[in-house]
Amino acid sequence: MTEFKAFEAVLRSELEDDTICYIQDVKGGIVNRAALFVSEKTNDKYFVKHHEGEYDLAEAMFSTEKYSLDLLDRTKLVQVPKSIKTFGLKNHGFRGGIHVLEFIEDLQPMKDYWSQLGEQVAKLHSYNSNLRKKALQSEQSIHRSENLVEPRDKFGSEVPHFIGTFRPRDGWKDTWEEYFFGDIVNPLFEGLEQKHGDRVVSEKWSAIKQDVHKVFQSANIQPEINHGDLCPANFGQTVDGPVVFDPSVDYGHSEFDLILSKTEGGFHDDFFTSYHNNLPKAKGFEDRLLVYELFYNVVMWYHVPEGQARESTVKSLDQVKELIKKISCAN
Repeated sequence: MTEFKAFEAVLRSELEDDTICYIQDVKGGIVNRAALFVSEKTNDKYFVKHHEGEYDLAEAMFSTEKYSLDLLDRTKLVQVPKSIKTFGLKNHGFRGGIHVLEFIEDLQPMKDYWSQLGEQVAKLHSYNSNLRKKALQSEQSIHRSENLVEPRDKFGSEVPHFIGTFRPRDGWKDTWEEYFFGDIVNPLFEGLEQKHGDRVVSEKWSAIKQDVHKVFQSANIQPEINHGDLCPANFGQTVDGPVVFDPSVDYGHSEFDLILSKTEGGFHDDFFTSYHNNLPKAKGFEDRLLVYELFYNVVMWYHVPEGQARESTVKSLDQVKELIKKISCAN
């Protein structure tokens, strides 16, 4: 594993500042490492992330993160750190890639602004629908500009989308079910089978995947901007309010973006109260969360094979099977 201090010369070259120095390592998440650097010339501090995997994967992941931060910033709904530069390390003789971001000096874990965060996320989750309504009302196209986001009527992402290191299939889909199951869930189960060869799990998924769409049949799902990894590790606060980071934005079902708040915990009740005051729960909300919890367990097993991930996946598969039976009987 390369020590971050070895990247001083790289950063000096890429940022055209020969005074940049390493300060210390900091937490970088499950798939990346991170460290702080400072420019002795400007006193600017940089939060530098390093992914030590394959060059193409690292560059694509960080390019997607940069795109996502820029997109969230253009909505003017949430505060995000500025993405300064992404680049691969192949030409510098190291593995992987680098993402250089603004370092927010007074960033702290969320404590005081749960209601404000809930309101902001709810507004983000209705932002695209509001753009589409405005476009229809004005009867003219809305083109992306420096401060405006283009409305979308399909599900997917303009750039490669990442869930951890897993990359869903590219492209836009007309319906949420096509995108969620066709481009995300089915490839995840295929990846699990390749990794673990677990016939029990494969057979359980095969038994329900043709009918799981029934859980979504009563919902009016529109493509909305999702953060993509909305958990307490990926937001915090300053004296000015909430700050969100580490996004992998796509256009999907807004309820799907809440799954980490339900499975990983750490969210204050004020967040949910504020969120649902702005976006009330739709009929079938709890049922759909069961399917999203299955997705969460599959993702965890895909990335962290140790622990209870397999057992949790099997339990979720059985719960979704029973839910499908209940819905089928009710119809």
